[in-house]
Amino acid sequence: MSISFAVFDQPSQVYFPKTNRGTQVDDQSLYDDEDVQAVIGIFKTLADSVRAQRGKWQCIVLDHARDEIYGGIDELHEVDVWRDGKKLIPPHWYE
Repeated sequence: MSISFAVFDQPSQVYFPKTNRGTQVDDQSLYDDEDVQAVIGIFKTLADSVRAQRGKWQCIVLDHARDEIYGGIDELHEVDVWRDGKKLIPPHWYE
């Protein structure tokens, strides 16, 4: 059996909530915003597809969306949060 994968880089970029970088959002009304609902839909659709294919493919998503957006979606596993100096590609790889 072969397993495929796809990488999606920032699918929320065109929808992401309109806040200043690094600020926390405590206002629940933001999460009722149609753009946020669209981003949740992206993550749910990807998770549903992986589930429907019974794990025959893996979806890797690189995004700035916070776990308040995707945290309640089954089958989703957050690997790490690259903020505050942490980077996906460590500087020693390219320096």
